[in-house]
Amino acid sequence: MRKHSLMIAVLALAGLVAGDLAAHGGTYSGPAGGGAPGYSGPTGGGGGSTPGGNGGGGGTTPGGAGGGGGATPGGGARPPGATGGAPGGRAPGGLRGGATPSARPRPSDLREWDWDFWWELNDDRYLNLKSKVRSREAATASGDTVLGERGDQPVAKVNANNIRRDILPTLRNGAVDSFFDARAGAVIALGKVIDAAAAEDIGLIKKLLGDTDQIVRESACLALGLVGSKDEVPLLLSMAKNEPAARQLCNLGTRDISSRQRAFAMAGVGFVGSRMPLDASVVTEMIGLMKSKQASLDLQVFPAMALGIMQAPAAVPELQKLVADAEADPFARAHAAVSLGKLGDKSSVPFLVKDVLMDKKSNHIQRSAAISLGLLTDKTDDKTVEALITASKEAADRATRNFCLIALGEIGNVKGRDYLLTQLMKGQAHDRTFSALALGIYGFKHNESKSEIGAQILEKWNTTRNDAERGAYAIGLGLLDYKAGAPALLEELKANGSPELKGYVAIALGLIGEKTAIPFIQEQCKQKADLDAQRKASIALGLIQDPDAIKVLQGVIAGAENNLSTLGAASLGLGFIGDRSAIATLADILNNKDGKAKDNARAFAAVSLGILGDKDELAILTKLQGSCNYLAQTEALKELLLIY
Repeated sequence: MRKHSLMIAVLALAGLVAGDLAAHGGTYSGPAGGGAPGYSGPTGGGGGSTPGGNGGGGGTTPGGAGGGGGATPGGGARPPGATGGAPGGRAPGGLRGGATPSARPRPSDLREWDWDFWWELNDDRYLNLKSKVRSREAATASGDTVLGERGDQPVAKVNANNIRRDILPTLRNGAVDSFFDARAGAVIALGKVIDAAAAEDIGLIKKLLGDTDQIVRESACLALGLVGSKDEVPLLLSMAKNEPAARQLCNLGTRDISSRQRAFAMAGVGFVGSRMPLDASVVTEMIGLMKSKQASLDLQVFPAMALGIMQAPAAVPELQKLVADAEADPFARAHAAVSLGKLGDKSSVPFLVKDVLMDKKSNHIQRSAAISLGLLTDKTDDKTVEALITASKEAADRATRNFCLIALGEIGNVKGRDYLLTQLMKGQAHDRTFSALALGIYGFKHNESKSEIGAQILEKWNTTRNDAERGAYAIGLGLLDYKAGAPALLEELKANGSPELKGYVAIALGLIGEKTAIPFIQEQCKQKADLDAQRKASIALGLIQDPDAIKVLQGVIAGAENNLSTLGAASLGLGFIGDRSAIATLADILNNKDGKAKDNARAFAAVSLGILGDKDELAILTKLQGSCNYLAQTEALKELLLIY
């Protein structure tokens, strides 16, 4: 999970050691960066040769672009398995407040063509633990035995009293923590938890807009949008436009607000607009920002993305114009094309097929057309399905072909399904893995042909020895809830196979709800050798609703000692599972009354409390992160894709 969501550098859950810790703004390189253990200088992201005012980064990254550190381009990223573990493994470490301990994959690691790259950025909607926990609660007579069927288990649901008494006071403490990533984590968590009525906490968020650290300022800006208050839109727009009053509020004097913070302000407007219609003047302002040519591409891309999640149908004509403008930047055009899909504008389908999917001048444009058509096309639209099938065969770009396959699964057309089955059995490796994923999505979304599809994916599982492919087949079986495949998956979990594959198998068994797998998945939770597999196992226990999951992860935390990767994985696991008994463990870490909790441990705890107390069943960040053209990646988008 996400996702996601920025591509913020973090401790690879996949096995990075403490020395590899990466902060929100870039790769953590030891005492040269702020907040390092033993570092006696200012706490924060500043270090190296980066000017402190606008940068917040370290090493050689230019500060004006915002927050980079070390040699990590554009502020770093959740490193995928290529950096030491499973691909797409979320990594804890530099959290950027919500770019938590996790490592969504990033294109510079050359995994962008692989199925697991897409899955890690889009899995949130399928692994929606909070919704599953709440639905279980509704089905439980007493409401007190949500995690499992044991009457002695505490209720899983985090209630208003837990938030008021335990979570909010702890997050307020975190917001003034000495470590910049703990403050950043706490402020984003506050934005998730509170609503427009929480005037005091909104005031605290605004205060952090002027924090000494740029990472915290950026996180506060994003948090203001996550609150969802219409009253804060004028301030977000003022920051987006770099107005003098906003610069003063950010304690920048005459210096400019960084382009990344301005981009996050635009995202914040989108988050508010996704909850309620905003004034027409706000939509007009966002369109103007999208159309303006500025030094940073983020300042054009982010308003285009934000318009896609707002209740703003009036933006459709201007989005279409931008997409059709061959002279405009292809990244901006690409994200505008995705926004047409997210806005649900079905009138754009012919335009997307004829003028965008067939635009051979830009791979980014073609990819976005495939993504949008997956969101917009009616399952009876054979003509568009045939166009996607043709593009999946003939497009010169591998990623375009991959996205076409995913689109066919999302649409649910029978011709598309049959083509995917053919590709599953006879295609090359990417065709097989993306078709397995797409077929799982087909069954998950449309509840059709599950048994038939499951039998064919299981056949591929049984006859394939390649672990990367088998991971895709496992997830496909899980999405289909194909219980006949559980014994084969369980045998793999028992075997001495790769941790990467075991992680995906655990997720698949969690989706299927295979309770006989619980003891084996619990063992995965305790393993420290591959922390991405450990994270996936934690999620799987939440999906299965194992009544002992909390105790297992609390035991992992107690034995983590100085292993921050293990601590991060287990802390996030507690957040994902959603049981309120986890609050005390996480609050103890963030409150740090005995002074023993390490910096990044407190940051992990802040992020996890935000996941636990989130007012939305599915984190609102996923509205931008899901179905995103992550290959048309800008600096701020790298960051946004990584935040939980």
